Amino acid sequence: MCGRGRVLIDYQTLKCDQIEESSTTVPSVENFAPGGTSNIIIKSGTGSKLVTAKWGLIPSYFKEGITSSNFFRRFNARSENLTKNYQKLLVNNRCVIPFSGFFEWKKEGKHKQAYYVKAKDSDVLYMAGIYDVFDDKSTSERLRTYSVITTDSFSKFKQIHDRVPDFE
Repeated sequence: MCGRGRVLIDYQTLKCDQIEESSTTVPSVENFAPGGTSNIIIKSGTGSKLVTAKWGLIPSYFKEGITSSNFFRRFNARSENLTKNYQKLLVNNRCVIPFSGFFEWKKEGKHKQAYYVKAKDSDVLYMAGIYDVFDDKSTSERLRTYSVITTDSFSKFKQIHDRVPDFE
């Protein structure tokens, strides 16, 4: 999956038990990129909760402070490397990421053709993800971030790209 999507979702239409107040003010974005803030759905007690997070995982054990380039390092997480790289997050910090759709570019000679991918029968495309909360000691900032889990492409999509989000 490439690093661009659309997030044009009314949070009230999402299926979750609780809604964090900050989630109600997240704006819709036509061209959403890593580093941007959106809503994700996390486990909360026996139910689920809609919360805000930035796209681009900064793990809690990360030693550096928060910079704009951090969000571009881990905006996607390959499913085959999850147990090796993110074992703790897989157990406790899985999330569902609602997007309207995402953009992918297919190389055609020297040019790239953009494709928009969305759910067939819904306004919401639910993608699997992992998240964490990073405490930046230098600024006392606490930041929730996430990464979209990607997997090998399915047969029809392979002609466009070799990776796709893991859909929930």
